[in-house]
Amino acid sequence: MARPMLPFKLSCSHCGWSKVAAPKSDALNAREVPICCPSCGNPHLNWSKPTFLESILLKLGSSALR
Repeated sequence: MARPMLPFKLSCSHCGWSKVAAPKSDALNAREVPICCPSCGNPHLNWSKPTFLESILLKLGSSALR
C-alpha cells in the first residue's frame, strides 16, 4: 500500500532555485523530483526539510511554492 512521503524541499546552491513538494504517494515522478535544476542545469540539488512557513503554505495550497 502506498504511503505519502513527508514534504521535502529541493534547492540549488548555484542559482537559488527551490521547490517544496508533498507527494501524495511514495511513487515520485520527474515533475516532483527533477534530476537537475530547471533554472541553471546544476545536477547537485540539496534536499532538506521545509521550513515551518513553507509547510503551512503547502497545506493551504499556495501556488507560490509549486
